[in-house]
Amino acid sequence: MFAILFVVVMLIATNEMFNMTMIENIKPHKIFMFLFSGLLFAMVFLYKINILEIKYLLLLPFLSLIPFIIELYRKNTKSIMNLAVSFFSIIYIAVPISLANFLVFPKVSNFQYSYQLLLGMFIMIWTADSGAYFTGSAFGKRKLFERISPKKSWEGAIGGYILSVLVSIAVYKLFGILDVYHWIIMSLIVSTFSIFGDLVESLFKRSVNIKDSGTIMPGHGGMLDRIDSTLFAIPAVSAYLFFTDNLI
Repeated sequence: MFAILFVVVMLIATNEMFNMTMIENIKPHKIFMFLFSGLLFAMVFLYKINILEIKYLLLLPFLSLIPFIIELYRKNTKSIMNLAVSFFSIIYIAVPISLANFLVFPKVSNFQYSYQLLLGMFIMIWTADSGAYFTGSAFGKRKLFERISPKKSWEGAIGGYILSVLVSIAVYKLFGILDVYHWIIMSLIVSTFSIFGDLVESLFKRSVNIKDSGTIMPGHGGMLDRIDSTLFAIPAVSAYLFFTDNLI
């Protein structure tokens, strides 16, 4: 169920990103990138459950050559942009989502499926966002990044940090699995990179002059609007856990 859910989210977000770029008459390799993204996630997932050897992941660089060859037969003058956007979807969406496999099969759970790290990260993201929103609404005066997101403030960001740290202690009490100081550090990482993730997606939307990435969630925008913070938080948290010897 974890794999199915995350693949569906990944493909919907990728489709929304491609639809955003097509406004500029860019024609990414949608079908191939859907297949490539799904294959990347599936191969990492199968590797983590000891069905696939890691050497088979080396097939992916070979398969990545196919869009370049296809581009030779397309009558379009924006070949570089077509390819750039196509592979950007892998870096921006597919790789972070695929890294979630490492969070649910970590070393600290003896590489058995474990929801605690991933769910704890989501709780801290939601907490940081909520803390930033309510604190910013009440006390926000100094703009954090007015050119991209006029509503974000430094006061809101600080409120998000504080609430996320407090909740990280509660997450430790609830889930355990890591020492409390790891959860606190993760909350600071999540709070920082969720802000950047949100700002970067806002930058993309402003560049093509749209308000939401999609309409799949009426009143809340698209899937990409919902996971923009996650796309930055997962790689950042994964890197921290890798280097503290808690992931692999």
